Amino acid sequence: GVVTTAADGTFRFDDVSPGEYTVQEDDAVGFISTSDIDGTNDGEIAVTLLSGTENAGNDFLDTELGTITGLVLTDVDGDGMFDPEDTSGIDAVVVTLLDGTGSVVGVTTTALDGSYLFTGLPPGDYTVVETTPAGLESTGDTDGGTDDVVAVTLPSGGLEIADFLDTEPAAISGTVFNDLDGDGVFDPEDTTGIAG
Repeated sequence: GVVTTAADGTFRFDDVSPGEYTVQEDDAVGFISTSDIDGTNDGEIAVTLLSGTENAGNDFLDTELGTITGLVLTDVDGDGMFDPEDTSGIDAVVVTLLDGTGSVVGVTTTALDGSYLFTGLPPGDYTVVETTPAGLESTGDTDGGTDDVVAVTLPSGGLEIADFLDTEPAAISGTVFNDLDGDGVFDPEDTTGIAG
């Protein structure tokens, strides 16, 4: 037979004949198995049912999957701080997710608004790594640590955010003019630049 768990997670098969059975659990949407009472974590428990008895304690452990998301934004003033004016997202930035052992869990690129998303993640420690695009400089990230790297601890069913700031190098320019009459005033005739 097939039963569905109650709101508190309990289940029960009634009017079952004595014999050998396997209780099999199918994970609910958004959950994964972490263990079951026989310790195999295969989603199955072997049960021997004797006449007139109840074989209780056939329990399973599942954990809810979580999400890590964030933004890669333009740091307008290049100060490495998340300021109100830092709202322009940077698209097509490569973002890599590593698990607690340093293995790659996923790689994605940011959308037009600078957002990225990793879903369906079991709880644990992760590292989010941004690859700064050519022509830009990294200025900061959510945890304030090493630019381009954010450590995240994701709880069961959690949502964690890791944001990054990049800036485009800017330029300062001007001209050194020959002050023909030496008066320190920009006169119309002071148009000759000085080389070197």
